[in-house]
Amino acid sequence: GINKFSLVGDSAFAMKAKKVDLEKLLTLDKGRLNVGVTVRQWRFPGKADPDRLYNNYIQSIARTIEYLVKNYDANVYLVPQVTGPTLIEDDRISNNDVWNNLDMNTRNSVKVLKNDYSSQELKEIYSQFSLFIGTRMHSNIFALSSNVPTVAIAYEPKTTGIMEMLELSQYVIDIDQITPEYLIKKVEESLLNREDYKDHLKNKIPWIKNEAEKPAQIIKELIGNKQ
Repeated sequence: GINKFSLVGDSAFAMKAKKVDLEKLLTLDKGRLNVGVTVRQWRFPGKADPDRLYNNYIQSIARTIEYLVKNYDANVYLVPQVTGPTLIEDDRISNNDVWNNLDMNTRNSVKVLKNDYSSQELKEIYSQFSLFIGTRMHSNIFALSSNVPTVAIAYEPKTTGIMEMLELSQYVIDIDQITPEYLIKKVEESLLNREDYKDHLKNKIPWIKNEAEKPAQIIKELIGNKQ
């Protein structure tokens, strides 16, 4: 299994929010369901047909966004968690791939954020959402640690491990297994259980933040002992 210590040692959980001017980042209509999404250019290493799999992943997200706009009158935000240094790591490209696959009616309710945001700004942005659908693991951590119900798309075992540790395994989808139906089903479940999900996070997140700070404490103690 995955070493719990190294999982919890993800400093993203322990990151303190700095005061950020939200108005400058985005303006939200609080009367609507606001959904954040992160997408990455995952190239399915080791798979025989990476282009087909990538297209399926992009289509799954596009169909889910259309569903949310049509059925919930949602506002959807495509957020770039990572913008480089290489083009393959620039989420603005994958966000654009999703945008290009949305029907015209949906596009009126979707905003594609283009800036290169700091971690603090990203965390502040994610904290404003009513629901989060994340591929980038740190985007999921930022959303979850702000008590935002999250559906995680896992491209690496660490995502699955963190969701397992938070007792949220039912809200993880393996990127290799994703379909529009499956993603919509998980989104529906998280919306249906939104209040319970938030309560669950309010109980779990303080514990995990405390755990996330432990490695730093241990290192301080080790260094201290050597002096």
